[in-house]
This record gives sequence, C-alpha cells and structure tokens, in this order.
Amino acid sequence: MPFSALPDDILLPILSDAFPTAADLTDWKRQLAVLSISQQVRQLMLPKIYCDVFIMSYFEDSLSNDNTVVKTNIKLAAATGNFHFARVLNIKALYQLRQLVALESAINALTPHSGHLDHITELEVVLTYDNDCDYNAKNSIVLAEDSMVCNAERIVELVPNITSIFYYGFTRNHSTAPFYSTLISSRAGQLSRLTHHAPFDFPPFIVFSQITHLDIQLDVNNTDNLP
Repeated sequence: MPFSALPDDILLPILSDAFPTAADLTDWKRQLAVLSISQQVRQLMLPKIYCDVFIMSYFEDSLSNDNTVVKTNIKLAAATGNFHFARVLNIKALYQLRQLVALESAINALTPHSGHLDHITELEVVLTYDNDCDYNAKNSIVLAEDSMVCNAERIVELVPNITSIFYYGFTRNHSTAPFYSTLISSRAGQLSRLTHHAPFDFPPFIVFSQITHLDIQLDVNNTDNLP
C-alpha cells in the first residue's frame, strides 16, 4: 500500500512520533520540512506544529550576559497564516539569563499580534536559575518586583483567555514570585488547570472557582526533571 493511501487514523500516530511537542523547542524547522511530503501530511500536521507557539531566550555565550538570543516561531506562524492553530504559549528562559530579559522578549514578540491571541488558552512558563541580578540590594528588589508585576499584567492583557497555567520557576531568592503571584491572581476566576512547581510559597487568599486540576510542588531543588 502506498504511503498516500494510508487512512488518517493510521497515518496520524506515525507522523506524531516524528513531531516532538513544543517543550523541546528545537525541531520545528525539521517539522516544517516534513510538511512537504504531501498535501495529506500538511493537512494533518499543521495544527499540531503550530498548536504550541514558543519564545525561548538564552545567552549565546554562557560566560557573558551581553549577547541575548531569542528564538520564536510566532513570526513564522503569523507569516504563513497558521497562527490561528495556536493554543499553547510557551515561554522559556535558560540558565544564566535574567528573567526580566526573557519576559520582555516574550512581550515584544506577542505585542504585534495584540487582539489576535484569543485562541491561546494554555500558558507554560519555565524560568530557570537566575544568576546575574543582585536581589539582595534593596533598590534591585524594588525594581525587579515592579517590572515582574508589569510583565505579568501585560501578558494577561495580550493573552486574555488563559484557562490553564503550567509554571516552573527555579530561581534564586524567589525572584520570579511577583510575576507568578500577579499572573495567577489575575486569572484565578478563569483557571481550570494550574501546575505550580516553584520553590516559593503558593500565593494565599486566592479563590479558584473553576479549577478542576491543581498540582502544587514547592520543592524543586532537583532539576533532573526540568521540562
């Protein structure tokens, strides 16, 4: 039987094995190449490829904070007319990156599409160890917290229909706690799923009227299972 003769229910599982989820964030160019196999493959896999839109930030030189690299498939999704498939927004900052840089990069990538992000309902945020900001200095703490709160408010404004949040915040001195607290407080009434893997206390006095799934882990000192 030729490849083109395979029914969709058989072809889809085969192709899905070749398309990792966006948590990998590295294989999307190879995935796009696979789309050229046939029109059938394209129709089946376009929604899967663009279901997750991502913004990944890191420093190209791990010993220097001067050269920030941002990778995203948002512009490609918009340019190819496939942005409407997006359901998950994935923001990821790797080691040795200031968290503010990562979040501001995400906001800058999303802002041109303001008003067209209603179809995104899931938010995944991974902010790993912050090694280059002095949060012990009083002024740094105030500036960082204010910026974190503003970033959270802006993301909620840009992506207004978030009902599911996965948050992994392994950072020094709880530096992303203000961002996280603002984020979930503003969406508490609409959230149906919340996964909280962060070393700071879960924000108190929040009522989740729609929640159906709640996963809270406060001890994330072990990074072996980092997404």
